[in-house]
Amino acid sequence: MPSSSRSTPAQLTSTASSAVALYEATDVTLYKPFIQPHITAVLQYASHNPLFEIGYARPSSYNHVVAGHCTRFDVRVFYCGDARLICEVIYDPYGPEFPPDVILVSSNTASPDNQFVPLLNEIHPLVQWDAINPQCLLLALLRIRQLYSDSERTQVENLGVEKVKWDYEMLKHIPDMDCAIYDGGSLVKFQIPVSVPLEADDASSFRQSAPELKALITVAYHISNPATAAETSIILPHIIQQERELLFKTPLLEDDTLIIDFINNVERALVVSRDTFKERRDRRKAFMGFMAVTFDKHILEHDEGYMAFYIEIAAPGGVETNGNPVGASKENCHAIVAIHIPESFPRKPPVIFMIHPFMYRSAPADSQASAVYSNVHFPYQTELKFPYNHRDAAEMLGESVKNCLMDQVPAFHNEALRNGKP
Repeated sequence: MPSSSRSTPAQLTSTASSAVALYEATDVTLYKPFIQPHITAVLQYASHNPLFEIGYARPSSYNHVVAGHCTRFDVRVFYCGDARLICEVIYDPYGPEFPPDVILVSSNTASPDNQFVPLLNEIHPLVQWDAINPQCLLLALLRIRQLYSDSERTQVENLGVEKVKWDYEMLKHIPDMDCAIYDGGSLVKFQIPVSVPLEADDASSFRQSAPELKALITVAYHISNPATAAETSIILPHIIQQERELLFKTPLLEDDTLIIDFINNVERALVVSRDTFKERRDRRKAFMGFMAVTFDKHILEHDEGYMAFYIEIAAPGGVETNGNPVGASKENCHAIVAIHIPESFPRKPPVIFMIHPFMYRSAPADSQASAVYSNVHFPYQTELKFPYNHRDAAEMLGESVKNCLMDQVPAFHNEALRNGKP
């Protein structure tokens, strides 16, 4: 097995062909032990920055995969949203100190006019290979991707389309900007990441591990001389995408809009989305805090993460059980109240149900549950009715809910005794 320490630039080859079908190989135990730290570093990086995907693990000597013996694998390199490049990585199974050989394969989406063949001495992490460093492979892949980016940028800059060149000049200073030519020059894509900072206590609310909220802008130019038409798409964080119409006002890229202004408008819209979401979260917490203080002696269960809790409310003539309704009789029973504050609060009201502790009812005869659970009884419950205005402060809403509970629990209790099943 030749190694890159004995390589000439010819061993770092490039071919333009169809991509080999890949399957994800995230199980590091497939590989020889000396390779496993290198694979782990790439996988950890890719979990936050999806630029690489490892797959098609196999030994160097034959095609059958044997756990713990694989020394060859493919790495799909994502650029401009597509797997534009595949690196076939081949380690020397008998020389763990040597760098791997790398064969570069252009995928179907790559421009046939751009044959990417970097020189070995341009990939410094391979030339100065340090097998002890777990990130040595990751550094080599990042360098290869950077060289590919430089090559694609040069192709776009030299395309000769005035509109594309004008916008490229405004964007080229952005380090993470990708741009590429498709379909023989009839399509050019720019992909630009946009991020806004998050405070430490906000990261969990947005289900983010990184201290920023990211969006990905794609601008595609359809070129038919002399006209150039642009299409845009924006990939938003999942938690904002779920309510995109309410949380994110999508800016427009008009014919007379500078692309840099469009990107700034997207960033501002993302800031508004972040602040709106934070305001909703703070109002949820304020309402939950008010209810927890108001019913502090009645709380049975409290889950701040899901913004839900259970409380007990005394029935007519009932006796307080100090938060323990187990064993209560019909004379001194309690209504259990389940309160859930949805993520869409305050746009949507809290969901509140009164549940009887020992009276039950069968599933409605016309429901699907009736056919499945014909012999099963469900707790007798009714949704609380209360006036709701999304502009009300937490204290005003909490007082309204409290008053409605005091008014409706007695009637609910009597209704359950009349119509429920013990």
